Parts: sequence; C-alpha cells; structure tokens
Amino acid sequence: MRGVWLVGLLGVLGGTIACTGDLGGVDADDEGVFDDDDTSSNTSSGNGNGGNSSGTGGDGQGGANAGSGGADSGAGGEGQGGNPAAEGLCARWNADRQQLGEGSWNGSVNSCDEGDISADGRANALRQLNLYRFIAGMPEVVTDPTRDGQAQECALMMHANNALSHNPPMGWNCYSGGGASAAGSSNIASGPGVMAVDMYMSDFGNETTMGHRRWILNNRLGPVGLGSTSGYSCMWVIGGSGNANFDWMAWPSAGVFPIEALTTSFQSVDSNKLLAVR
Repeated sequence: MRGVWLVGLLGVLGGTIACTGDLGGVDADDEGVFDDDDTSSNTSSGNGNGGNSSGTGGDGQGGANAGSGGADSGAGGEGQGGNPAAEGLCARWNADRQQLGEGSWNGSVNSCDEGDISADGRANALRQLNLYRFIAGMPEVVTDPTRDGQAQECALMMHANNALSHNPPMGWNCYSGGGASAAGSSNIASGPGVMAVDMYMSDFGNETTMGHRRWILNNRLGPVGLGSTSGYSCMWVIGGSGNANFDWMAWPSAGVFPIEALTTSFQSVDSNKLLAVR
C-alpha cells in the first residue's frame, strides 16, 4: 500500500486551538512523503529513509474530536466557546504535559552497566508518545519488558560512545548484541527519553521524510521499547502488531488541534542545536 504523508496547513489549521498561554514560535512549513515499500527503520537527519509505516488517519478519521481518554483536569484554552472537543483536548494536553520528568538512571557508563530508567521516567515518555497518538485519533500503545531492556542497552551504547548509530560496530564501547538489535529497530536520540518524544515529532533536520514522526503515528506501532540514560535514549518502534488501519494521516490532524503540539517540540531542539535524532 502506498500513501502520501501530508504535514502542514492542509486547511486543517482552521481547527487549531491554544491550550496554554505560552506558545513560542510556529513553523508551519513541514512536509514530507512516505512510501510503504520503504522498509528501513528510521531516518538520519536529511536522509531519505523513514520506515515501513502504512499510512494512518484520513478525512474525518484523525483528530481528537471524540475526547476519549486522558485526565479530566486542566483548563481549556482561551476563547473555546464551550466546545466540548476543544475542552477535552486541552484537558488531556494540559494534564499530560504536567508530567515531563525524566526520572533517574541507575546504570553506569564506566562499568558498562545499562541499569534502568526509573518507572516514572519510562511512564512519562510513554505518556507523551500516547498523547501525540491521541491527538491524531490513534490507539494507545504499551511497552514490552524485553524491548525495554534491549532499548536500555541501546541507550547505554549511544551514551558510552557519545554518538548515534543504527548499526553500531562491535568495537564500540559497551557493545552488546541486544543493544545493537535495538539500535537497528529504534528511533534514537542524544537526549533522554521524555524529551526525545518531542524531538521525534519535530524531526528537526529530517524534513524530507519525517521518519521518526511517522513511526510514532504508525498504524502498526506497539508494543514499544523505551530505554534511556541521563543523556541518550532509544525507542524501539519496528516490528509492531498494531492494527489502527487508517489509510493516511495529516499532521496537524483533522479536527481541533493544540498549537502547542507544533511549538513545544521545536523549543527544546532550537535551544540546543547539539541535540540530534537518528
């Protein structure tokens, strides 16, 4: 199946709302295409791979208008006029964005101990991943303990070598087979796990394919594996068993859409150009 990945205005921004008062800057010129026959994992900055994701979403299918799931706390944005869809979306956004702590890592680069990220750090990263999928009208995903463990080994390898690679050589510091397997199946970032979700959705420097974003909004995503150190992280995304079964997805998605979903992901990247995803 082939599809077109449309990211930009598309007439969808007519439903864009503000859920907070601090919006930052907006870059509405992102666009990219995908080909379902491309089976490589994730895109390096500026390169043209990008995963075997089938299209997701579609006219009237995407978007968070149903207001299902999420917490019931958090105020809607200004001027929503009692729109239940907008109020529900903003409640979910504001509640979930209150929990952005990275947790603590108990491993060690010096002893090549991958350790683990604390439960709150992994839960917060998964919550942000599922928040973006909720906005797009997609089902939530869960983590898998085995993939979490290998993603943790992957994060240690990236941290120990201060580099990102989907094909790490055996000569790398703290190399492990499990970590290498995860590296070839993951979105990887030079930032801890919670921050990395925003980075993948921004996909800064990867505007021609948006491969990381496409994996997060993938029909077949899940279960995922989430591993993180204090400075690097891996998100296992390949080989999922999801069945969202949407033909294509626009981002911004159809219906009401929080403008903060476009701005928060750029702030962390623009503030430190050394951060990267692959």
